[in-house]
Amino acid sequence: MLQLFCIPYAGGTSASYNTLTQFLAEEPIDVIVLEYAGHGTRVKEPGYDSFDAMASDIFHMISKRRIKEIPYAILGYSMGSIVAYEILTKYIPSTDLPAHIFLAAHFPPDAPGESYDYWRMDDQTFIETLESFGGIPEILAKNKRFLALYTKPLRHDYWLLGHYDYKEAVKKICGDVTFFYCEKDTPYIRVKDWSNLIEGLVTYYELGNNHFFINTHTEEMAAAIKKILLSKQQ
Repeated sequence: MLQLFCIPYAGGTSASYNTLTQFLAEEPIDVIVLEYAGHGTRVKEPGYDSFDAMASDIFHMISKRRIKEIPYAILGYSMGSIVAYEILTKYIPSTDLPAHIFLAAHFPPDAPGESYDYWRMDDQTFIETLESFGGIPEILAKNKRFLALYTKPLRHDYWLLGHYDYKEAVKKICGDVTFFYCEKDTPYIRVKDWSNLIEGLVTYYELGNNHFFINTHTEEMAAAIKKILLSKQQ
């Protein structure tokens, strides 16, 4: 048995990993999807006031559910990759490192990116930008009431990301990393520098045609994760 802790993308909830979880359900992998405050099952809780508060909260949730006797892995998608980076370099002790790390769909934390400025956009531009890379489900795009409810925590997540303060003095990630990316969304030329922040083997895996390949190429992504994690249990 091995635990896999999943950290959602901006605006994501624990339900964001439902399909991926289904593809891993028959394996000896306990998939644990974490929930941000103000999202999903924690929607009544106030949102975070800083990116570090978010990373700290996610770390404490991992700590509460960690079974020390078995290995574990971490998967961070998009903004979740930056959260994972913060956790791995600031909070997780060297005596309890994950067996493997999966990151996806985001440029390195020390690189400039347009998503850091999304929170500054007016509502219409914000919505149009999200629609351009599949960040808003089609059914919500046509319903202004539910669209407003959906974009409120999403905008706050981008506010947190926009105020994220990368510290160069922070140590590198220790461990082997598999990085999933889409050439049309986060091209290799932009994500290859993750290798500079990782002390371990880094493997880059291209998937899909847009930012949310986790939804369009779930089975292929799950197969890659499964192969790696099962090898860690042998």
